[in-house]
Amino acid sequence: MVSRLARALFGMIWVPLMLLTTTGCDLFFAYHPRDFDLERPLLQSQPLFDQLIKMADEDPLVARIATDFYKLDTNNGKPIDEPTPRFSKDRWDQYREIFRALGLKSGLMRLPEYPGVVFLLPFYNELKLVDDEGYAYSIQPLAPQKNSLEHPREIRPGFVFKHVKGNWYLFAIGKP
Repeated sequence: MVSRLARALFGMIWVPLMLLTTTGCDLFFAYHPRDFDLERPLLQSQPLFDQLIKMADEDPLVARIATDFYKLDTNNGKPIDEPTPRFSKDRWDQYREIFRALGLKSGLMRLPEYPGVVFLLPFYNELKLVDDEGYAYSIQPLAPQKNSLEHPREIRPGFVFKHVKGNWYLFAIGKP
């Protein structure tokens, strides 16, 4: 015969566990920043972001730049972790310095399907680091657009953008 204490303890553990798994764990375990929290650093540090865009325009062969590697369009997308004649240590250090100042741990990249440059913002989702949001810069309008990216479950698979100002956008990557 199971004691009342055992049943009570079982209920105290099992019921919250079932609520977590059936109502969506990311309610408790995911951090999804609000649009305002993403827009504020972009707008406050606009000159540094603009400098990165200028630098990226001057380095058109660089497809991806992070603090610990970069990729050139000419090497089949293989990561390179040391300077080369096409991308010097001084130039890489310039990018790294601005990335540190802006907190862009994942750097920037160009995507073939979208014009311009995207800046990945790492955040934690279900206790693991993911790069599913960030800033995008494009001189051409980006689509599809939404008025808000604050509800990740409502975002369709693929990139979705929210216009911020001028050629700047927030983006989120919806999962299927």
